[in-house]
Amino acid sequence: MEVVRHPRELAGFRKPAFLAIGVFDGVHIGHQALIEDVVSAARRAGGTSVVVTFHPHPSVVLLPGREPLLLTTFGEKLAVLKAIGVDVVLAFPFTRALARKTARQFVEELLWAGLHPRSISVGYNFTFGRGGQGKPDLLKRMGGELGFEVRVFKPVSFGGLTVSSTVVRRVLGEGRVGLAWNLLGRPYSVTGKVQRGDGLATTLGFPTANVGLPGYKALPLRGVYAVTAKIGSKEFSGVANLGRRPTFGGNEDRLEVHLLDFDASIYGEELEVAFIRWIRSERGFSGPEALEIQIRQDVKEARRALAARVKGNRVL
Repeated sequence: MEVVRHPRELAGFRKPAFLAIGVFDGVHIGHQALIEDVVSAARRAGGTSVVVTFHPHPSVVLLPGREPLLLTTFGEKLAVLKAIGVDVVLAFPFTRALARKTARQFVEELLWAGLHPRSISVGYNFTFGRGGQGKPDLLKRMGGELGFEVRVFKPVSFGGLTVSSTVVRRVLGEGRVGLAWNLLGRPYSVTGKVQRGDGLATTLGFPTANVGLPGYKALPLRGVYAVTAKIGSKEFSGVANLGRRPTFGGNEDRLEVHLLDFDASIYGEELEVAFIRWIRSERGFSGPEALEIQIRQDVKEARRALAARVKGNRVL
C-alpha cells in the first residue's frame, strides 16, 4: 500500500481510480463497508483503490482545544486500511488553507486534476469544502459535469445503533468494550511505551506493565478489564486496571497491565493493549491485603473472559 500526501507523489499509478473519501476515524464497520466496496470495484476494473483522508484530523485545526479524542492514530488507521486491501492512501495535510477551499475547488483542483477518478464513494453525511458546505448532492452534480460516478453509502446499523465514530466513543465511555469491538470490527486498543512504576503491584504478587497513555486518544471507562497485549507480533493475555488507583491515593489516569503467565522485563517496549471485556469498576480498598484478594478474583474473571473470546463467544 502506497501512502502519499499529494496526488503528484503517486508512482506507477494505475487508472482508473476509485476513490473513498472521508476522515475515517476508527475505520469502523460502516467505513469498512464503503472502503471494501471501493477496493472490489477497483480490482474488477483493473484500476486503483484510493482512500482520500486527512491528517491531522480536521477538528485539530478547526476546533483547537475542543477536538474529539481520536479512535485511531494515523498509523493504526493505515494498518486497518492495508488489511482491507487498499492500494493507495492519499492523506492530505489538513491546514487552514485547505479548509478555505470551496467544495468545487477541492474537487476540481485536488481530486479531478490529480486523479481523474472514475468513481467517488462517500458516506451519507459526508461534507467537504469551506465550512462543510459541500454535500453528496453537490458531489453528484459535479460528477455529472466532469464525468465521474458518485456512490453515496447509507448508514450501517448494529444492535439498533447507527454506527458512527461518535457512537463508538460513547460506548467506550460507558465501558461497553464488547459492543465497541462489534462496531469497530476489532477490539479497541491503545498503544504506549512501558514505563517504570513504583513497584506496588509487584509487592502484591501481580507485577504490572505501566503503559504510557497517549493524551489524544479516547479511553474506555475507568475500571478493570480482561485484555490482550501485543509486543511486536507476540500476543499475551492479561488483566488491566485503567484509572487512578484510589487505594493508593492516585490522582491521574494510569493503565497498568498484569500479563498472565508471563515473567520477563519489558521496560521500554511498545505495548498494544486491546480491551476485550469489562470486569468491574475501579474502587478503593481498605488496604493492600483486600486489594490483593480482589486482584486474584479479577485474574480469574479475566481468564474466563479470554477463554470465551478464544471460543468466539464475545460478550457485550
